[in-house]
Amino acid sequence: MKHLELIDEFIVTLRNKDGVYEIKSPKDLIDGVNIDSVKYNFKEMRFFDDKLSILLPKEFHQMNERTAKEKYSAEARPSVIWTNSDNTIDFTLNLTDEPLRTVQLPLMRATMKDAIGKVHPSTMFFDDGRIENENRVIEFFDFKSFALEGLVYNIMFFTPVSGKLLIGTFNCTFVLFKDWKPAVLQVMESVHTQ
Repeated sequence: MKHLELIDEFIVTLRNKDGVYEIKSPKDLIDGVNIDSVKYNFKEMRFFDDKLSILLPKEFHQMNERTAKEKYSAEARPSVIWTNSDNTIDFTLNLTDEPLRTVQLPLMRATMKDAIGKVHPSTMFFDDGRIENENRVIEFFDFKSFALEGLVYNIMFFTPVSGKLLIGTFNCTFVLFKDWKPAVLQVMESVHTQ
């Protein structure tokens, strides 16, 4: 248990004194980053009729439909699931029909966080954050959840795309979070919308 407390403490230390993350340039992702002793190169990917571009690992692929059905329930299954070779690290994107304006982002973040906490009371929430860049705003929060396979680290983020709500997530086994979190923050920084 002490090990998990130290990890939780580390997450808090990733923030500066103002609660704002120090995010390196997404260009670092293109040049390649070492995560858990593996070098990942990221490339720009476009989704939703080119309304969204985002940097994702070249080494990942779209999860096959059978695995997606096993891993994600029908009502919560995102339209894009970009995963590693053993389907244990996922980036997901889902462009909903729900209208969303930038001013509604803090309320959306709070509502989603509250809903997750009510459905899964054992969830441990860490940070709330906001990334602003080039007239685009992303709100996010991260948390530790429990699954059959063990502890899972999650980041959920929100931004408007053509006036609609985009929900993005990242998840991996909890032991990998400290290696992945800085890269995922850079991935969110790389998001561009039309």
